Amino acid sequence: MISPTKAMAADYAPFSIRVIAICPAGVWTPTLERWCAEQTHPSEMREYLDDIHLLGPCPRGDVVADVAVFLLSHRVRFMTGCIVPISGGAELGYRR
Repeated sequence: MISPTKAMAADYAPFSIRVIAICPAGVWTPTLERWCAEQTHPSEMREYLDDIHLLGPCPRGDVVADVAVFLLSHRVRFMTGCIVPISGGAELGYRR
């Protein structure tokens, strides 16, 4: 995600097109819910996914949507080639 985002940002900047990647960690979606239910120990998998985020349990899609709406706003008009993690700190490698 990082390399294509930066390359596209450079390619499209002359056209005033911004490119920003949204990179969420675990987010409860119907697909993730279904996948958890298919695991050998569904409750343990749900607990694991809820515990990887430092800021609290695995969020719903509205958390990602809020960031997407912000990135569409005029407030970020000078951002491009950025990677925006929506992870609640999961990429830091610590568990709650």
